[in-house]
Amino acid sequence: MKKFLPILIFAILFSIPKISYAVVLFDGNYYDLIQGSTTWNNAKTSAENLTYLGMPSHLATITSSAENAFLNTTFNTGQDSQFAWIGGWEPADDGVWR
Repeated sequence: MKKFLPILIFAILFSIPKISYAVVLFDGNYYDLIQGSTTWNNAKTSAENLTYLGMPSHLATITSSAENAFLNTTFNTGQDSQFAWIGGWEPADDGVWR
């Protein structure tokens, strides 16, 4: 039996009214899109303060093209002014991701 992993959270910067999303299961992980975080650090902190079904959450780490396609299909709003934060970041814009 496959063990469910913690929920992976996306935080989105938005400029249009809030869109409601439901927690979605994909490949043993739960995903949700949380709106309103304006910086990566705020999104990370917000995600780490949430739980789902008693499980801790964190920003998503995309590890496959299938996962990326799922997230794009499920959560893409089609608005150029919206984007989602994920777990990795490149703070110095030097090609080194953390």
